Amino acid sequence: MNSVVTLDKYEVSLNTLESKLLEFSQDFEAPVYHRFGPGFYIRELHIPSGIVGMGHKQKFAQMNNFVSVRIKLFNKDGTSTELVAPKTFVGPPGRKVVHVIETMVWQNIYATEE
Repeated sequence: MNSVVTLDKYEVSLNTLESKLLEFSQDFEAPVYHRFGPGFYIRELHIPSGIVGMGHKQKFAQMNNFVSVRIKLFNKDGTSTELVAPKTFVGPPGRKVVHVIETMVWQNIYATEE
């Protein structure tokens, strides 16, 4: 049985944007810290101001905690939302595209048995 995968216009746009972003210099530090506790994992990402970036596609909703940040988050409907730390929210599945206005410390919090 053959299966056909189709991408909606938004996913095609993200793939195009990703290709364009990869053409630019990646000459900046963006350290990632990994912390494990009983039943949870926290991935903490530090990104300097001025960066436009795109995250990996998340399969599931996840908890997000902004420790310090001011970003513009680009939404699927073509609008944008400015988010300012401190802020905790549940992020939906999918990819996030952001413009980092002020240095970002962003934590993703996941349930895990590892």
